[in-house]
Amino acid sequence: MPDIMLLPDIVRILEVTLEELYGLANKTEMIKNYDLPWEDDGVLRGVVFEGRRLVHTSDLAGEDRVVFSMEGDARDVWSEWDLEITGNVGGSAKAHRDMHIGGSVAGGASSGRDMSVGTCLSGGASCGRDLDVGGDLSGGVSAGRDVAGADIHGSVSAARGISAHSIHAGTVKGDVSCETLECERIEGNIKTSEP
Repeated sequence: MPDIMLLPDIVRILEVTLEELYGLANKTEMIKNYDLPWEDDGVLRGVVFEGRRLVHTSDLAGEDRVVFSMEGDARDVWSEWDLEITGNVGGSAKAHRDMHIGGSVAGGASSGRDMSVGTCLSGGASCGRDLDVGGDLSGGVSAGRDVAGADIHGSVSAARGISAHSIHAGTVKGDVSCETLECERIEGNIKTSEP
């Protein structure tokens, strides 16, 4: 039990309220206005939170393309915009638009448009357009157009208008459904519109 005189310092260091420190914050406070460093001036801003802690802000006025970019490794990452990570993602990655990961993704990935992963992607992937993985891809795969990867382990859905246009891979392990298929070896069932 800390000395009562230390409580103001403790809540300041932990960036919580006294109620939160004692677990007394009620559920209606979960939806709240954050104490942000600007006026309520109608300017569109991007903010980055790590958990509940505000770590970065930026004005977005007049931006056609917004990119959440991070150098190095990340855990779980979620972006309403484009997502660019230079390192690895130890958990899952989600982007509303394009996603470019320089390293690997360990916990699955989804994007609304194109997705590229520099090395391996495990846990499955889904994207609205093209998917390109520089290394192995394990888990279910679904893409709105093309899927490209070294070795794909898992079911792959790649049918034009349904999931993807074509699959280009070294080895495909699992069931495959697509319009065109290019790979060295297939271990599983194939359904294609090509003769």
